[in-house]
Amino acid sequence: MEATLNSPSVTGDPGGTQTSFTVPFNHSGSYAFHCQYHASAGMVGTFIVS
Repeated sequence: MEATLNSPSVTGDPGGTQTSFTVPFNHSGSYAFHCQYHASAGMVGTFIVS
Protein backbone atom coordinates (compact mmCIF):
# COMPACT_ATOMS: atom_id res chain seq x y z
CA MET A 1 0.00 0.00 0.00
CA GLU A 2 1.10 3.57 -0.50
CA ALA A 3 -0.14 6.65 1.31
CA THR A 4 -0.19 9.98 -0.46
CA LEU A 5 0.11 13.12 1.63
CA ASN A 6 0.61 16.66 0.53
CA SER A 7 0.96 19.01 3.47
CA PRO A 8 1.52 22.71 2.84
CA SER A 9 1.46 23.13 6.62
CA VAL A 10 4.72 21.25 7.16
CA THR A 11 7.28 23.91 7.82
CA GLY A 12 10.73 24.11 9.31
CA ASP A 13 14.19 25.40 8.71
CA PRO A 14 16.08 23.66 5.92
CA GLY A 15 18.46 21.28 7.66
CA GLY A 16 16.45 21.46 10.88
CA THR A 17 16.51 18.47 13.16
CA GLN A 18 12.80 17.67 13.26
CA THR A 19 9.43 18.49 11.74
CA SER A 20 6.26 16.69 12.76
CA PHE A 21 2.67 16.36 11.61
CA THR A 22 -0.18 13.89 12.05
CA VAL A 23 -1.15 11.41 9.35
CA PRO A 24 -4.36 9.46 10.00
CA PHE A 25 -4.36 5.84 8.79
CA ASN A 26 -7.71 4.05 8.52
CA HIS A 27 -6.25 0.54 8.30
CA SER A 28 -3.33 -1.44 9.66
CA GLY A 29 -0.51 -2.22 7.26
CA SER A 30 2.74 -0.98 5.77
CA TYR A 31 2.72 2.33 3.92
CA ALA A 32 5.71 3.37 1.83
CA PHE A 33 6.66 7.03 1.84
CA HIS A 34 9.16 9.31 0.17
CA CYS A 35 9.88 13.00 0.23
CA GLN A 36 9.27 14.33 -3.25
CA TYR A 37 12.09 16.85 -2.78
CA HIS A 38 14.68 14.67 -1.04
CA ALA A 39 14.03 11.05 -2.08
CA SER A 40 17.28 11.03 -4.07
CA ALA A 41 19.10 11.86 -0.81
CA GLY A 42 17.51 8.86 0.92
CA MET A 43 14.48 10.48 2.55
CA VAL A 44 12.27 7.40 2.13
CA GLY A 45 10.84 4.84 4.51
CA THR A 46 7.83 2.85 5.64
CA PHE A 47 5.10 3.60 8.14
CA ILE A 48 4.11 0.43 10.03
CA VAL A 49 0.55 0.79 11.35
CA SER A 50 -0.79 -1.82 13.77
